[in-house]
Amino acid sequence: MSDPSAPPLVTLHHNPLAGSTNPAFVNETQPPSLDFRKSEVSLANAGLPIRDSTVELINFRNKYEINPKYATMLQKITNFTSIIVADDSGSMNELADPDVGHSLTRWDELKKSLEIIIEAHSVFNISCDVYFINRGFVRNVQVYSQLQPFLVPPPQGGTNLMNILNMIQRDHIGADMGKPLIIHILTDGHPTDGNGNVSSVFLCCFWFRR
Repeated sequence: MSDPSAPPLVTLHHNPLAGSTNPAFVNETQPPSLDFRKSEVSLANAGLPIRDSTVELINFRNKYEINPKYATMLQKITNFTSIIVADDSGSMNELADPDVGHSLTRWDELKKSLEIIIEAHSVFNISCDVYFINRGFVRNVQVYSQLQPFLVPPPQGGTNLMNILNMIQRDHIGADMGKPLIIHILTDGHPTDGNGNVSSVFLCCFWFRR
């Protein structure tokens, strides 16, 4: 029997602009907000079993055909606190590569990337926080299946990336942050501001530390 007093594995915080109990979308004409409504959804109240990292790393390497000398470098992610920023804006509905004639959208490819990144962390029994640009954020994701319910609504809204980065800074950057922070940004590369205008901000990759 599960312990009702145990903390939830995954918590969803909805964006206050959503105005709904369902994961919803920012209206591009509204200004960004740095305050998320602390509405929590518990997906589980029992921890996942600890797995053998050596065996899991071999399985992960074989699954994705990773050269062994590169696979060992994955262990370095244990030195960081990992954050994933996932672009769920309307442009993610577009075809990922229309020139080749397949039906995969940018959203489909983002979901696959999420699965691989989360799986890589789960090899070492560590979790990720996933911040969506529009629909809120999910904490302590340990396996991809925990995130899937929040990926069902189609992408919609703007790409106010700076709003989310400010949120991450507020939540995670400080003297007591412990490990350095690494941020994985999954986006189609066209950030907008709170009014839906294309932003001049261009980001490749970066990481914060104390």
